[in-house]
Amino acid sequence: QNGFIGIPTTLVSWEKDIQSAVVEIGIDEKGAMEEHLNVVHPTHGILTALGPEHLEQLVDMETVFQEEIKLFSYLHQAGGKAFLNLDDPILKEKISDPEKFITFSLQDSGADFFGKIVGKYLEISVSTCHQSPVTSHQLRLPLPLPGIHNARNLLGAAAIAIDLGLNQEEMVKGLDNFQTPRNRMEIKETRDGIKLVMDYYNANPTSMEGAFQVLEDEFKDNPKILVLGDMLELGEETENYHRRLSASIEKLKPRTLYLFGPQMKCLEDELGERKELFVVEHFQDKEKLAKALWLAAKPGDVVLLKGSRGMKLEEILRYLPDHWGCSRTL
Repeated sequence: QNGFIGIPTTLVSWEKDIQSAVVEIGIDEKGAMEEHLNVVHPTHGILTALGPEHLEQLVDMETVFQEEIKLFSYLHQAGGKAFLNLDDPILKEKISDPEKFITFSLQDSGADFFGKIVGKYLEISVSTCHQSPVTSHQLRLPLPLPGIHNARNLLGAAAIAIDLGLNQEEMVKGLDNFQTPRNRMEIKETRDGIKLVMDYYNANPTSMEGAFQVLEDEFKDNPKILVLGDMLELGEETENYHRRLSASIEKLKPRTLYLFGPQMKCLEDELGERKELFVVEHFQDKEKLAKALWLAAKPGDVVLLKGSRGMKLEEILRYLPDHWGCSRTL
């Protein structure tokens, strides 16, 4: 609920005794951030990452940056607190005064909140100036989702939670109740032992790379089938962004790559002769794609379904036989 209708809907849904709340501000055009900020009046703000998205109206990454950092400008003027992700290359390069921010990082040990992934946990070192009676120098939180990008998001969330006065016990309790948002990195297993990674709520180049990394980290030894749909709203660079996926796909070494949508045809063309390394098929019909997937997938395989919301990749699952019904969530 992050737009011109969703944000007011979120605000009016609060109970009277609410102490704090998270409001997602999403922008896809110039000026939207300022309008949303004048409605929300945030006291804390965070940009988790910047990437190519909604470029049909935002045009290029410089515009994305200029529009997104209006959040920081608002917070500095209003006396709020701005949290800066030092691992984001664009923010790190363009923010010239990081001392004005509360910083977090998985790479820079000098950040106010420095995180390290240890197995299924995130260990957080808190700088002296941000410690409090309820927060020690070290915290250890369970990671509810796979992927380094999700660990970094948790680190940013923990930084804000600590600033609001929560202790480790309270944060762990919250994470124990965490449920994966539908269609966002949902990992399930079919009755045949095929693992489905369903991440088709939306897609852009950054989230595609994140999904590939999850497969590499979590399912390194499993054969992989990628089902990829078009990434929408990328503006004039749409074709190039699709072609650039080829390098990461080659590195991942899937057994099979199924592509859907006119823009994914560009990726097929980019792979060219390298398609001999794995099976590559492009489809214009979801039912035919589903049949090919059904025949190709074997127990132990990992199947990633990833594409923009407008591609509606979940419709592929409707054409699969009943035994693809998921027996458990991973």
